[in-house]
Amino acid sequence: MKFAAILCILLLFLSALCGCLEADQSSLSKCDKIQNAHNKDLCYAEAAKTEQSPSICNRIQDQSEKDTCYYNIAKLKQDSSICDKIKSPNERGNCYVDIAIASKDISICDRTQGVEKDFCYGGIAATKKDPSICDKIQKLNHKYACYTDVAEAKQDILICDKIQDIKYRTSCYAGFLPICDRIQDQSKKDFCYSQVAKVKRDPWVCSNILDQFHKDSCYITVAVLNQNLSICDRIQGHIQKDVCYTKIAKVKKDLSICDEIQDIKNRNSCYGEVAEAKQDILICDKIQDNNWRYLCYGRVASSKQDLSICGKIQEQLYKDLCYRGVAQVVRDPSICDKIQSQQVKDCCYNDVAILKLDASLCDMIQEQAKRESCHEIFKKLQ
Repeated sequence: MKFAAILCILLLFLSALCGCLEADQSSLSKCDKIQNAHNKDLCYAEAAKTEQSPSICNRIQDQSEKDTCYYNIAKLKQDSSICDKIKSPNERGNCYVDIAIASKDISICDRTQGVEKDFCYGGIAATKKDPSICDKIQKLNHKYACYTDVAEAKQDILICDKIQDIKYRTSCYAGFLPICDRIQDQSKKDFCYSQVAKVKRDPWVCSNILDQFHKDSCYITVAVLNQNLSICDRIQGHIQKDVCYTKIAKVKKDLSICDEIQDIKNRNSCYGEVAEAKQDILICDKIQDNNWRYLCYGRVASSKQDLSICGKIQEQLYKDLCYRGVAQVVRDPSICDKIQSQQVKDCCYNDVAILKLDASLCDMIQEQAKRESCHEIFKKLQ
């Protein structure tokens, strides 16, 4: 009884198999009867596709049609070994790329060369949302395109920062505005808007930011890029608005912009920025407060690399800070010797030592903790 059941199942299986073979042979026999060579090849190609059988592709006479047949079956079965049968190097390479991306199998990319390999890596990187795969790409414009695709796929604008070329990085940022809208995390969404606003120089993009501080910061960036004071007026925080005015005043070297700042400390700071930009010590004399005026002298002294300006400062601490600033700019430790405050002098030697990459200058520092800290920095650089 048991044997009879097994025999019955076997007969049913063989019957079904024969039916399939008959269907296969029937379709092939139809193709065999076609006289026109091109139409016959198309018939075989269709039969191969229907049966997902690369062996049927062997019947095709035209090599280009045969390659296409193998290509289609390889994609259907996601079997890169079928690509090996393709004669055309370009078609074979495209076959490998398509299957590698579909299967997310990076090892298949190693069977391609040149541009095809770059596209293969790029396709898998975007599919897997993995920017590290882009690092394998040799040609820079293909690598940058890969980073852009992954940034969009992952909705992560920070990936754009991996692009060194400003044109490609700008393009990466610019494509993010519709993506920013889809980001769920509000802080990341705000950051996304700020980067797009920076690239587009468009204050309207800043208006999409919810956090007021970051919105104001966005307006500052765009206002300075456009050198447009009216954008500063959109800022809610008065300190940030003053910063906006100050930055534009410095860029435009326009002292009259500082006069529009109401807060006297922020106005004095603005005078100092413009004085530094114009290397004009006379601007400092507009400042009533001595401390702010001395800081202004220090800015101009550093900008002009002129020690004599420090001599105009009456308060010793600000004079010492002035010397320190000039010493940093010209990288001259002998200027530190003019400083009376030991604390400022030690900081001066530390600054110049690091700027000159000269560890021996650390020994000039009197305070032991600072001296050891200075030497420790150079140990980390080794």
